[in-house]
Amino acid sequence: MNEKDILKRDYRKCNGDTIGYHYEAERKRVAAYYGDKEIGECCFSSGGSKVWNIDHTYVEPEYRGNEIGGQLVKNVVKIAKENQIKIVPLCPFASKEFERKPEYRELEYKKDS
Repeated sequence: MNEKDILKRDYRKCNGDTIGYHYEAERKRVAAYYGDKEIGECCFSSGGSKVWNIDHTYVEPEYRGNEIGGQLVKNVVKIAKENQIKIVPLCPFASKEFERKPEYRELEYKKDS
């Protein structure tokens, strides 16, 4: 499967404006764009074979409070699920998203899994 096909452009509205979410495999992240301006990212690193560590989620201050961070984590989870990859949510924001969303827990890496 071509990595660029894994996550087609996923658009969400933010205060009436369109935000695009793009999987950038070579940079190991999903980034959020408002037009050509990057406004957020959720980065991961390899934690071993079929394991990703979400180690950083960031949204520019003026765009916070619009669920952009949640959408970034959601898109990383979607890509991981499609590729049978487990996730270790290291960054505090991603960790809270995993606590809040029971559907993410099946992908959370446990030493026993």
